[in-house]
Amino acid sequence: MSTRKVKTLRRRQKAGRNQRKLNAARKFMKQCSEVLWSLPAHYDCYLTCEEVEAVADLGREFGIDEEDIEGLIEAHAEDDECGDQHHESCEYCRDLQGE
Repeated sequence: MSTRKVKTLRRRQKAGRNQRKLNAARKFMKQCSEVLWSLPAHYDCYLTCEEVEAVADLGREFGIDEEDIEGLIEAHAEDDECGDQHHESCEYCRDLQGE
């Protein structure tokens, strides 16, 4: 087999592996999207700000409705503490800010 044919075959194999990875990620998002969004509410599962942002980014890339994504972030934010990325200003924060 010529070097050119070997290189072409390797590129096709790599493209095939990449496509399988993408298909697996799509399948994961499709099958698990409802579970991911309900984790905080139903399982007392707390995601870090970085984790919820990563799940949100993945959801956006795979076409999950933005309202569902925002719902996940809002559910996560309910347990954020002062200074966390998604924390809504609480009475304690307002007192510190002199409001």
